[in-house]
Amino acid sequence: MNAERNIRINKVLRELNISLDRAVNIFKTADIQVEANPNFKISEQEYNFLRTYLGLKKYITISKPQITNPEIANRIRQSKGIPETVFKYFGTEDYHLSSLSDKYLFYSEFTSFNDPFDCNVELIDFQKVGKSKKEKTLEISIKDRFPTIGICCFSRKHDSILMWSHYANNHKGFCIEFYTNKSQNGLNPLDVNYTDSFVKANFYKEKQRALFHMVFTKAKQWAYEEELRIINTHFTDFESRKISFLKEDIKSIYLGVNCEPKVREEILSIVKKVYDNKVKVLEGSLSYNSFEIEWKELIKSI
Repeated sequence: MNAERNIRINKVLRELNISLDRAVNIFKTADIQVEANPNFKISEQEYNFLRTYLGLKKYITISKPQITNPEIANRIRQSKGIPETVFKYFGTEDYHLSSLSDKYLFYSEFTSFNDPFDCNVELIDFQKVGKSKKEKTLEISIKDRFPTIGICCFSRKHDSILMWSHYANNHKGFCIEFYTNKSQNGLNPLDVNYTDSFVKANFYKEKQRALFHMVFTKAKQWAYEEELRIINTHFTDFESRKISFLKEDIKSIYLGVNCEPKVREEILSIVKKVYDNKVKVLEGSLSYNSFEIEWKELIKSI
């Protein structure tokens, strides 16, 4: 049994409700050397052996936690399907409406996100014995770049009651449907990886992937959002975070079930003046038979 030992035995003891001494003695019957240390790690094969010995043959496989990298993001993308469109929720503030009228998306600082674990800098491990002066300087420069990172968030769904509540001012705002993957310079967001494992990417082993891991890893509790992201760097001020999009990038606009007449008329006016009524506008209402939102077209795209 020479497989990689990556499962902390203390976790297994709690799951199986046995003592450390008993586990060590069970492993001895198969000549498996295990230290009587709760922090000692065992392999998946050793874990399976322990469960089989205890009569728990239908064991649950413990998969190795992984760093979120572009390859994993691509696997998520393939399993869910490459989206033809994605959705972004907006509130009712003037800057939300100006994003629509002036055709730009704002790339936010991650420190403004509502989830304090989102883009957690602790997901990057800068520990290394005997750092050179060059490496210390590089580490400082990377950390100094964090405030210049900008992230634009989207979702695969437009009808989430929770997301309308959280990101569209209690259903008073709107949601824009954007075309994706239409061109090299178009919107091409990548899916977030939702996980229960807080795995750190060692910066000195994963220089090219550590930042990606930090930005695209979120706690599994947020999986219902089906979020996708675009990341950009080197933003110098507030205005530079406004990245333009083409009016042809918008397919539809959804108005929340509590959208106020003033906001509704403002959006309809923008669609007419800026988008030549070539964007479909739909208005939401509560279903009488289910916990769902029903949509009625106000403007059909020309």
